[in-house]
Amino acid sequence: MKPTLSSLRNTPHGYFLSRFGEPEYTSWLDESLSWKQAASFGDWSFLWQRRITGPEALRLLAAISVNSFANFAIGQAKHVIHCNRDGKVIHEGVVSRLGEQEFMMHGRGGFWAEYNLRRGKFAAHIEADDWFVFQLAGPRCLELRIAETEKHVDELCGRLPAQTCCFVTATNGEIERLHPL
Repeated sequence: MKPTLSSLRNTPHGYFLSRFGEPEYTSWLDESLSWKQAASFGDWSFLWQRRITGPEALRLLAAISVNSFANFAIGQAKHVIHCNRDGKVIHEGVVSRLGEQEFMMHGRGGFWAEYNLRRGKFAAHIEADDWFVFQLAGPRCLELRIAETEKHVDELCGRLPAQTCCFVTATNGEIERLHPL
């Protein structure tokens, strides 16, 4: 069977269904371009979450990441790359700063943080958590309304430049925070 342009635009049946559910509503190409050309609303709830707390939680994150945390304010989130001592990439994910000594790590990086916490000397604690996490992205994302609140995204998140991503975190069906990236 010779592939056609139409067949390449659609995900094969059964692809990723075991962990992630249905992969898309239209096609992978349309949805890949949505954050660049219009707006996208992504559900990232399937990622693992780890809450990291303690006086040296930030030092732990800095020790296992290539990112700088110098200007990481409470209420922000950032994409983080985790490396070993040789600089080889281990994992990546998103970290939200919830408080002075409280962080939420989304993705597999939490496992790397746990491993390093057990092997190192950090005054920190890590525990599993379970959140609903949604991402708004794209140049038109500020036009979206959050149906449950009847407010525009910019009313909830503050003014954001175009192309900015914003994570909506929720537990028990309540919107808790919007974290500009």
